[in-house]
Amino acid sequence: MSTPILSLSVLVLLCAAFPSQLFRFSGQAGSRQQAAGGGRSSAVSVVGWQLVLPIGMLLIAGWAWYLAPLSGDLWMPSAGYWFALAVALGCVVIAVEIGVGALWAKAQRRPVKAVALHGRFADRSAVAVVAVALVAVAEEIIFRGIAIWLLAERLGWLVPAAIVLTAVVYGLNHTYYGWLTVTQKIVTGVFYGVLYVLSGYALLVVVLAHVVQNVAVLTILPRLGVR
Repeated sequence: MSTPILSLSVLVLLCAAFPSQLFRFSGQAGSRQQAAGGGRSSAVSVVGWQLVLPIGMLLIAGWAWYLAPLSGDLWMPSAGYWFALAVALGCVVIAVEIGVGALWAKAQRRPVKAVALHGRFADRSAVAVVAVALVAVAEEIIFRGIAIWLLAERLGWLVPAAIVLTAVVYGLNHTYYGWLTVTQKIVTGVFYGVLYVLSGYALLVVVLAHVVQNVAVLTILPRLGVR
């Protein structure tokens, strides 16, 4: 009986792994509508595009979480300091992504004139901040909370292999932004995976780290001159 249930869980994971791309297209569509103008109705439409699909993605993640055979204390860490480490890591991975971008430019022998994160996501409104926070929660449920747990604890994969594979798939979910961003997200995905495992598979810890990163990119970095 366990084999069919496990197979179902893997199938659910595969089906839930790529809805993140829908959010990229929703952001693109919302930006186009915002640029087109059109008054109050257009503004409401933009808000809809920015929130409906992230909420839908969160529902998909919750559905996958419900169907996957999970056990153990996957929510709270064994000690409170993990939350402080999560906040710190959320800030560190921003610097890591900037470093990856600098190495990418150096490899292509291009001078670095400015630092820009997610240049294609120009909207930094309150609605956009809520949207990226929701997406962070959904992505961590899928890629760390379900994927690493299934691969390492249920399928018997080596933990490093599970972390790397989920990081690669997580990175590919950012294809819309280009291959540089894919590479950056693969690297940060490894950081998130390591944090998730070391914290004792505490989902709230890695969710907090990811939310801190996404929110900081849209709210704090622009004040520091990073676009």
